[in-house]
This record gives sequence, structure tokens and C-alpha cells, in this order.
Amino acid sequence: MGDNRPTARVKLDRPGLDFRRGALTDPYTLVLTAKGGRMTEDQIDLMFRLEGIFQPAWQRARERKRKADNPQANSFLDSIGYFAHYTTADAGMQIIDSKRLWMRNATCMSDYREVQHGFDLIAHYLSDTSRKQKFNAAIDAVFPGMGVAVLKLFDNWWSNIRMNTYVASISEHNREKENLTGRLSMWRAFGPIGPRVALVVSMPWASDVSRILGLAFGPVIYCAEDAAETILDEALDNILKEQAVCCTKHIGFEEEREWRAIWTPTFGNGGLLERATQVIAGIPQTVLQIPLDGGVDAGLESLDLKTSLERVIIGPTEYQWVMAQTFADRMEKCGIVDSKSKVWSSRIPIRG
Repeated sequence: MGDNRPTARVKLDRPGLDFRRGALTDPYTLVLTAKGGRMTEDQIDLMFRLEGIFQPAWQRARERKRKADNPQANSFLDSIGYFAHYTTADAGMQIIDSKRLWMRNATCMSDYREVQHGFDLIAHYLSDTSRKQKFNAAIDAVFPGMGVAVLKLFDNWWSNIRMNTYVASISEHNREKENLTGRLSMWRAFGPIGPRVALVVSMPWASDVSRILGLAFGPVIYCAEDAAETILDEALDNILKEQAVCCTKHIGFEEEREWRAIWTPTFGNGGLLERATQVIAGIPQTVLQIPLDGGVDAGLESLDLKTSLERVIIGPTEYQWVMAQTFADRMEKCGIVDSKSKVWSSRIPIRG
């Protein structure tokens, strides 16, 4: 099958920046395609300006997290992000052994209507004639005739996006409050499915990883219909002043504080993501694997579990001691230095 995505090359008024329309994942990816792979202060300024225009809610969420994790950092380049992946003990062991994190098809996720929820919010917003006209006028002011073309292109892509979006979910981690216990609501979310763990990782805030892997990474925005309309109004107003579907979620899930790695067919071939077939809960399915291994590509060094895995928190269970010993041994085999000091048992007194 052919790829009918637009491939016109677009150049911005900044040295060293160049990208293909249709292959762009998010403003961070745009900046990180700079020649040399390093972000300059000028490129960071451009990144914030673009995200502030098109994704103001995402920018506020990113900055809130960055500042919470780095209260003393003066520079974006000096900032580190801390996240936790809550999963079953078996899946956690597989991640450490293989240095791979699975991205599952969104239709197989427990809250499988998430992508549809985002589409419904946008569809409802644009069902208002005045808003649709305002959108077309804003886009046409930059590229005449492009407003209608953009909506038509999105509609043509929608079926593919809905059925072929892959997601890996992680949660914000608060080192001050959650290092010893994890988060109670996340332990409870698993229900009676056996022992579980949280893999706590750190990663540089300024990184080339999104481009190398060919995916997008960012915070989930939790909103009801009225809040979504406010967010879209703000973005539209920003476009006018200056002449996303897969990262929204129902407000009822807000306590998860989720961030997502996302791949959809509109992003291209998926970079270094690895396609595999797995049987999960008896269901054969395709997964995309994110390599957490600097040996795959030097650009993934910041994701390598040898350096990025800060700690493993064993969830509430009567088997914490034996699990802690086993995880420490497997981490050591993975090349993680001083692994025993990085395994902790949650002190929350609930039954597993």
C-alpha cells in the first residue's frame, strides 16, 4: 500500500532545523532533529514557542512536572524527569531481562475507548459551525485552502489511527512522597492479579530519544467536554495571534498522572521500535517494543536500564522478601550496579 501523506519539506527560520510535514510527532521532536542532535538555547526557545501555540495545555503539564522534579535547576538542559511504570511482577521481570518495554495496541488496553474519547472531543468541538469556520480561517491565513484539507486528511487517517495506535503508559513519580511506598491508587488499580512492582526510571528532560525511536512522549490531559473546548479555543486563538487525539483521557482517571509513549501510522515507520507477537491474557497480539538498551543505538544510552533504573518498588504482598532478592539478582545480571540498594518494598499496609 502506498503512503499518501504529504512529504513536502518545510524549513523554519532557524539554522539547522528541518523536518518533513507528516513525520512530525511533537514540538520536542522538531527541535531535536537539529543538526548535530544537540539543543541550543535558541532551539529551546523555538520549541517552547511552538508548543505554547499548538499545545498550551501540554506545555503547562510538562513544565509543572519538570519544575517539580528539578526545583533547583536553572536550565532546561540540566533537568531530569522521574517516572514509574506500575506492572505485574512477571512483566517487570521481563522488562529487566529483555531491556524492552512493550507498547500495546490501544484497542487492547483496559480503558480501550481512550483514543475514541479524544476523537469525540475534537469532533464535538468542530461540530460548532462558528468554531469550524474560525479554524479554517486561522489555517488559511498561513496556508490558503489548507484548513479544509487538514480536516479532510485527518478524517482519512482516522480509521488507521484508531485501529493502529500503540501506547506505553508510565506515571509521574514523586520521589519525596512515593520513593518508599509507591502510590496507593496505582497498587489498587491492578486488583487481585498477583504481586506487582513499580519500575522507577530517570531520564534527561532534553533528549534525542523521541526522534530516534520515532514516537511521541508526553503527558495525558484529563478533561471533560467543557474543559476540552477551552483547551482547543486557546490553541486556536494562539494560531490567530501568530498568523491531538492520543493524549487525552476522561477526567475520572486523573489520579494516575499518566504520561505516554505513542506511535501511530502517521509517524512513519517507527524508527528503532521492534515489532513482535505476544500472547497476553490469552490474546495473541502485535506489540511494539521500546529498546531500553544503549547497545541498540548510542542515542538510547539515556534510556538504558543500567543507568536509568533508579529503583524497583515491590508492591504490597506477603512475598516481598523473596521478590526483592530475585529482582536484585536479575538487575545485577542486567549490569545494574549496586542493585540490592535499588530494590525497596512498599510500606503501605494493604493486602496484595
